[in-house]
Amino acid sequence: MKKALLFISIFISIFFSQFIYASCVGNCENGYGTYTWENGEKYEGNWVNGKKNGYGTTTWPTGDKYEGNYVGGKKQGYGTYTLGNGNKYEGKWENGKKIGSELVTSSF
Repeated sequence: MKKALLFISIFISIFFSQFIYASCVGNCENGYGTYTWENGEKYEGNWVNGKKNGYGTTTWPTGDKYEGNYVGGKKQGYGTYTLGNGNKYEGKWENGKKIGSELVTSSF
């Protein structure tokens, strides 16, 4: 009976683990870590109080990518946002929004 329960527990854990995507590798509270959300978004960089803080890189399942600074979980300071099609904005961010004139480039 114990072996059967153990087998069932292991089977359920393995079966359902494929549906759970959110995970942290490293220190995603106060340190350096990589967090992957259930929707496929991934952030690798510095964390303070469980929020993106300092330099880091976020990638999305669409192929979009942001590399730059964060403060309190929002884009802040200088960073580069590259769209999946290669177009990008390089410049300043404040409170998660682009500031100033955009420098848009296209890669071929």
